[in-house]
Amino acid sequence: KYKIYIREVLAESVKRYEQRDLQQIWGKEGIEKFICAVQQENSFRNYQKKEDCCYSFYVNCGQDFIVHPCKYDTAQQRSKLMYQLQEKFADAIQKKSYSTEIQNEKLLLLDADGKPFAFQTNNATQNTVDVFSLINIVENIYNSENEITEKESQLFLTDKAGKVILQSFEKGYKMVDWREKLNLFACYFLISKKTDAKTNRDKYCIEIKLPGFGNCNEGENDIVPCNCSDKPIETESVCDVAWKSSCCYDLKELSNLWRTYLQLQKLLLSKQSYRPVFDCECNSFGIAFHFNNSLRSANDVAIKTGEIVAYNPQCYSLPNMVCDAVERTRKLVNAEGLHLVEHILLRPKNEADCKCRTDNNCGERNCGYEWKFPDDDPCNIQTPNCFYPGTDPFSFIATVALPAWPKRFITAEGRIIIENIIYRTAPAHVLLRILWLTPHDFCRFESKYKKWHAMLAQQTNCIGNFDTCEMLDYVFKQSFTCLDACTDCLPCKDDVASQTSCFENDITEKGVHLFHLQNYLLLFP
Repeated sequence: KYKIYIREVLAESVKRYEQRDLQQIWGKEGIEKFICAVQQENSFRNYQKKEDCCYSFYVNCGQDFIVHPCKYDTAQQRSKLMYQLQEKFADAIQKKSYSTEIQNEKLLLLDADGKPFAFQTNNATQNTVDVFSLINIVENIYNSENEITEKESQLFLTDKAGKVILQSFEKGYKMVDWREKLNLFACYFLISKKTDAKTNRDKYCIEIKLPGFGNCNEGENDIVPCNCSDKPIETESVCDVAWKSSCCYDLKELSNLWRTYLQLQKLLLSKQSYRPVFDCECNSFGIAFHFNNSLRSANDVAIKTGEIVAYNPQCYSLPNMVCDAVERTRKLVNAEGLHLVEHILLRPKNEADCKCRTDNNCGERNCGYEWKFPDDDPCNIQTPNCFYPGTDPFSFIATVALPAWPKRFITAEGRIIIENIIYRTAPAHVLLRILWLTPHDFCRFESKYKKWHAMLAQQTNCIGNFDTCEMLDYVFKQSFTCLDACTDCLPCKDDVASQTSCFENDITEKGVHLFHLQNYLLLFP
């Protein structure tokens, strides 16, 4: 008899692997990375494909490098503003609005039309703009102790000691107008400095403001909050920030932050980088920066974040179908369960199984419990056998295999809770060996476990032969690796939890875990 199964492919890796790269497929750059991404908040991007209007999703490892922070009530409102966002960014780049350039050994500050209005003569000896100098200029513009002075129709921004920080590019500026230009330059500057409340250290973030997408006052109407109503947008400004970096960085990473933005700037000019997305929980609509892996490799970005690790290959006709598919993906990744191996059922069933039976004949030892083999024993051993805990792999022992990656199992605290429940429900005279297995180890275990169950049920047609000794060697002699804590796909570096060993509840001074202590005391290999 034949059966037909229809399986829905919910996620497919972006990266392709050679068949021989099993360690990479199952390891930290493959399946473990996908699991890490799925278990983080906001890792799924639900979107509508432009080419066929289908709905689908992809999975990000970590936040996008830059995000559009506002949400909108309708898809129409979102789409209209997405095109405005593209046009205004392209217009700002073309005009060089509120940017800088070096000319004749002067660092020039440009206004909204890309015309110079102020300059600084120091720190401009090179052909590249120093981001640290720019931040210093912006801080001096905001510093209330600094003042604007006039001399021979030339305006100067000076500190309280009278040192010149900036001076007007041309003569004849009105003091009020020049001050407004300075304030607008500082407001539209890409780097903002914030103080971390936890560490009290300065952090630097990217904030891209554009006309209509920023709170810089250029005589525009009052700003309308994001996601306020379905009414047509009458005012110009609809969002406080056009784009901002999802993370903020320390001073030592500032150069990389600036270099990454310069590398990605041209991508924001491409319509392919703008992805209309929607949210399942709030039924809101947003705009995502779509930075696929081909663009990532072509633009060697200094800061790695927001990597797309998998995509959904299906074509859903409705948005709620995508939301259901996302939920199915999360549930399957975090599916819980266990496998129980009662070792007494692994006793030799035929002569081939006798090679893995440990020889524990009594000899001259004082045997506390002597076991005489029955006449129908397939191994046909004549001498009695002594039971010594640890040397008999069949009696009064069981193995419990659990997946180490579900969200409730991946933490040390969650595992302790599960282990305590299992120990309380097990018979007191049965020793339990609890194994927390990585995806690869669990897959190999299940392969042998399925063959064993089929052998017990006498179903050996399609699955191959079961080897008892191979199963015992895998349970007792296999060196299992611990699944490391997920740190690759956390939103920001500050959210990375300190890694702790899965053997953190040490019970000896040497930090020997209970599992290894069992092997040591009971003479298991």
